[in-house]
Amino acid sequence: MSHWGATVITNLFSAIPFIGKDLVPFFILSPLYIIFISNIKNKSNNKIIKDDKIIENKIIENKSLKDKYSDDKLNLLFKFIGFIDGDGYIRVTKKNKIYKEKIIEYIYISLIINLNENDLDLLKHFQSELQLGKVYNITPKKGRNKLARLEINKTDLKNIFLPLLNKYNIQFLTIKRQKQFLLMKYIMDNNIIYYKDIINNNKLNNYINNNLIKYNFHNLYYFNNWLVGFTIAEGSFIKKNNQSKDMCFQLKQKYNFNLFNSIKTKLNLNKCLSINKGKYIQLSVSSKKDIEKIIIFFEENKLLGYKLIQYKKWLLDLQINNRYKNININQKK
Repeated sequence: MSHWGATVITNLFSAIPFIGKDLVPFFILSPLYIIFISNIKNKSNNKIIKDDKIIENKIIENKSLKDKYSDDKLNLLFKFIGFIDGDGYIRVTKKNKIYKEKIIEYIYISLIINLNENDLDLLKHFQSELQLGKVYNITPKKGRNKLARLEINKTDLKNIFLPLLNKYNIQFLTIKRQKQFLLMKYIMDNNIIYYKDIINNNKLNNYINNNLIKYNFHNLYYFNNWLVGFTIAEGSFIKKNNQSKDMCFQLKQKYNFNLFNSIKTKLNLNKCLSINKGKYIQLSVSSKKDIEKIIIFFEENKLLGYKLIQYKKWLLDLQINNRYKNININQKK
């Protein structure tokens, strides 16, 4: 019917004087042209729709990757924060550059952890699982032993590390590291470039002081894993050289009395805190009841790296010690 209709209309055009015959081929081609253009347009629209769908799928995929942070990886992140509280530091310094014969002082930021090379594998584990920074060996001056270093540059700190901590509402807990982190966060959130802009900055100082966590650390939802990381950095599993060969667990660091008091509360320990020279806080336990609590905690919250090896050796020493051999190291409550 469509072909018949087109033929009739074409014949009518041919009857028009002078121009009729010229219009016929034009008219015949017009439907073909329209069909051709329509096909191109449809293909184009389909391609746009298809491309939009691909883009949409990528957005959904990226969003799901961002939102889906496995429990194991999240727990590792919490341990990493505790570990940095013990053995790392966030460095905010100035870096000089010459521009038009003038020295301009820019802000240089990095996060650094230096450890004995025995823990090189631990740093590599943190780096590979969390996809942060790079790990390498360094040889300090004065002929000291090689160190393992994990260094996270400003780009990773801004694009990966800080968004993660914001997303999961994670904060460092030692006073020194809290101040370093809040300084870094303020600089990045406000896009500050020049070092002079953070010197004698009252707004910055108020921001840091107003956002410090000072009490009740043990109520934080990630505190257990944080404590594991902090222990990997600052903890010791000791066999004393006294007559009874007491087994001991210790944590020691400058300042942070309230934090250590929260650790004591979390582990439900008896009197165990001491202060040396007004600044060194030490948590130390050796009683059977407290040692049992320490074991229960670290059987449920696993250590990593070289500290795990030390812990397992400590457990073996416990089993052959007359005072502690009756402790069931596998018990859970």
